[in-house]
Amino acid sequence: MNGPASPCSAATAAAWAWWCWTAIGLSLTDGYADFDAERRFGVETIATREHPECIAGDILRGTKLPTDCAAYGTACTSRRPLRAPMVSSEGTCAAFHAAGRRPLSRLSTVEVAR
Repeated sequence: MNGPASPCSAATAAAWAWWCWTAIGLSLTDGYADFDAERRFGVETIATREHPECIAGDILRGTKLPTDCAAYGTACTSRRPLRAPMVSSEGTCAAFHAAGRRPLSRLSTVEVAR
């Protein structure tokens, strides 16, 4: 393949797809059951411990902005990310943070006046 991208392994693609789909509340239809790791390997539930203030799922769905999150810029920063949107530089939260986007309620009056 010529160009900047190269194909990834099937396992990597499957893991990434699973995370993206489940993070936004989607699952595979019965026609794709052979590709569903939860069904294929008998995984009943996956319990995760999420930060109670993090709204990463809403941000991934596009229903909220990073600046709507109570953890954004405080408990969740590029140095201490809580979930995926702040981990990768391409993530919505990380991109907002790198661009200096802050919630208006947390800005000083001097910063708002600029």
